[in-house]
Amino acid sequence: VNTLSENETCLQKDKLALKNKCEELKTDISNIEHTLDTLKAQIATSTTNDDVQLLRAQIDRATRRQNNAEEELESVENDKYAASKRKRCITAQIASLATSLKMLNWLQGA
Repeated sequence: VNTLSENETCLQKDKLALKNKCEELKTDISNIEHTLDTLKAQIATSTTNDDVQLLRAQIDRATRRQNNAEEELESVENDKYAASKRKRCITAQIASLATSLKMLNWLQGA
């Protein structure tokens, strides 16, 4: 039972770390979106072709960073879901073992 309890505690910590990572990624995505908006606004006011090309390159890099962050966020959310599922399973195993232990104690006392 100790091992299951330890696993449950570990999973709870993992779930919290994954939740924090999700929030961090959401903030990164929001910041990238803001950067993209700023760069697009700068393109509208650019006077030279070189400026426009430079800004478009920055937009492309920011878009790739955003796509990568969104993919990582999806992966982390999937990991978080899997950790929750494992935690529920372990909690059910602990409850089952506790019931079995009570039954065993009752049988030994009878």
